[in-house]
Amino acid sequence: MVTSDADTGREPAGRPPVLERPEASGRPSAPAPARLRAAVARLGRLHAQRTTGEWVADSLQVSIALLVWWFYGFATFDTYAAIPDWYWPLDRALGLVACLALWWARFRPVTVALVVLVPAAAATSAGFAAVATVYRLGSHAPPHVAVGMTAVYLAAGMPYHAVFPLPGMTWPWYVAMMVLLHLVALSFGLLARSRRLALDRIRADATRERELFEARIAGARRDERERVAREMHDVLAHRVSLVSVHAGALEYRLDAATGATATGTRTGSGTGRGTGTDGGSGTGTRAGTGTGTAETVAGPTTTARPGSVTTPTIPSARPAPSPPRPAPPSAVEIREAVSVIRQNAHLAVEELRHVLAVLRADDTDNDAIDPDHPQPRLTDLTRLVDEARGAGQRVTTHVDLGSSTLPDTIQRTAFRVVQEGLTNARKHAPQAHVHVEVVADDDGVRLTVANPLPVGVGPGEIPGAGAGLTGLDERVRLDGGTIEHGVHDGDFRLTARLRVRP
Repeated sequence: MVTSDADTGREPAGRPPVLERPEASGRPSAPAPARLRAAVARLGRLHAQRTTGEWVADSLQVSIALLVWWFYGFATFDTYAAIPDWYWPLDRALGLVACLALWWARFRPVTVALVVLVPAAAATSAGFAAVATVYRLGSHAPPHVAVGMTAVYLAAGMPYHAVFPLPGMTWPWYVAMMVLLHLVALSFGLLARSRRLALDRIRADATRERELFEARIAGARRDERERVAREMHDVLAHRVSLVSVHAGALEYRLDAATGATATGTRTGSGTGRGTGTDGGSGTGTRAGTGTGTAETVAGPTTTARPGSVTTPTIPSARPAPSPPRPAPPSAVEIREAVSVIRQNAHLAVEELRHVLAVLRADDTDNDAIDPDHPQPRLTDLTRLVDEARGAGQRVTTHVDLGSSTLPDTIQRTAFRVVQEGLTNARKHAPQAHVHVEVVADDDGVRLTVANPLPVGVGPGEIPGAGAGLTGLDERVRLDGGTIEHGVHDGDFRLTARLRVRP
């Protein structure tokens, strides 16, 4: 039985489903809520442009303007006999436009001034709105624009008294009153502008100072992290490299001993037979016990058959002897190597603890400085070189300190320079000869650490982060010195010059 898609109620294969439109599904569209949301959003943006104080000030200003508009347009309009009755509706309409336009005078002072210009020149009920517009020009428009628009307002308002004379007021008094009102409004507006700009400048300066302060704090934290990293590297790299050298030597000796034992004691026996000619037979046997491989030696034998050619048999050659292997380390040597590793690990932990105590201490916190672990000085170079020689490093020194008395900071930095040079040589050229030269005088100290470049990279090379010389450069520059490092005539040279600051 064959069934179709219509019978089963399924959509035909390969045909996309038909989506119902909102009108077909019976769901009414809602344009009114969308418009309402848009209106609320616009009101929200308008509210976001004003602070609470500005909302209060603008609302009070518009309210006063509407109150004055009602007073002149409705309460006392019958006292102005010179103004005909047919003109009052126009006067009230112009005054209302001027009062409502004040709501946007804070953000569009020039535009509002142009809108209010006609009501200010032709409507009595727009008098307060005109003065308030001049104030907004002074407080929110450029000064030259505010002065120019105020002059235009004065010129536009002068003909009004000639057309509709105000009761009980002469022409000179009208001119004086108009000039005084506009100048007072403009002056207060300019004063408000100056105050607002001064406050904005103070806020901007405060913001900039806060940003600079935060930048200084961030820089201090970054410098402190770099200082910690530099101290960690200078203190730990030397000790860890010594531990690595001793551990590598011990591992090599143990591997050599293991390889020698694997060959074992070799025993064996061999038998060789040879059948001589003319039906004779001979047998030679050589057996051995002990170390080595048993071998069978048979002389050249031939086998003769009637009508055949005799072929001699050549004995196999012996394999080439293997090179001698180093002797396995004795128990005393293993104990000494492990003791050196343990001592250097202990010293690394102690120096790390001391560095952390120094970094955490304030300048006046003398209790945090451990007297048993003073900061290194140039007199400690002998101990540093002895430790390097104890690790198998070949070091020659030329130290001339003279009678100079250098500051502790310079002596500490000089010690770190030599320490970094020996550590780098031990990492990258473990078999090279290192020459250390230190010459000090009253002006400072000059240091040189040189070693030949290695021919290749060995498998036991100690990995490094490559930040030692970078941190050393920063340390020397902070102490007012100079440092150079690079390859010269096949040698890697690290040269530093530290001067005593006056």
